[in-house]
Amino acid sequence: MTVIMDVTVPAEDFELGRSLQPTEAGARCELERMIPTTDRIVPYFWVYDTDAKTLEAALSADENVLEVTLLDEYDDQALFRIAWPTDVDELVQILNHHEAAILEAIGTSHRWNFQLRFPDTADISAFRADCEQASVRLDLKRLSHPSEPENDASGLTPLQRETLLSALEAGYFDIPRRITTEELAETLGISDQALNERLRRGHSTILTSLLVAEASN
Repeated sequence: MTVIMDVTVPAEDFELGRSLQPTEAGARCELERMIPTTDRIVPYFWVYDTDAKTLEAALSADENVLEVTLLDEYDDQALFRIAWPTDVDELVQILNHHEAAILEAIGTSHRWNFQLRFPDTADISAFRADCEQASVRLDLKRLSHPSEPENDASGLTPLQRETLLSALEAGYFDIPRRITTEELAETLGISDQALNERLRRGHSTILTSLLVAEASN
């Protein structure tokens, strides 16, 4: 049975967190996907509330970054693709070793929140032991054993679905709103920043699903 694990990791224990240290204090980052190849690891990630050109220069000067590409930029957000050598980050190596899928990764220059999926419960203990040996500090937030597929018919992950349902039931989408983002985040036990990112990703997933289905009819 697959296991979903929510953890927080200090930014300095994750290479992308270390790479983003030069960003402004309020900057946020969301990992879109991370592609391992035979000779490198290629993360795609969005950065919000920071100057993209300044960050591009900082990443280019990072000795652990082999390549930097600013793929898109508008308003206060930018999409980057970078390349690391395969041995650059112990956390990434451990995740790959245990076949853990990153369902969500949102971070700042201080900490990163991960939602991970493991193939089996037994992998959790081995993963935590390997992280401890590598001095990667994990703060476990939640373990769950989903009885349904990772994504529902709309493409939502369980975490995205839970967040949207909680927001709907609490009156977040009412006019006027019956609850603020700060209050909703507190009831879910997450930061206001993490809530906003989950809502944005959930909205994007649902709209994409609906528009693609509509276009195919």
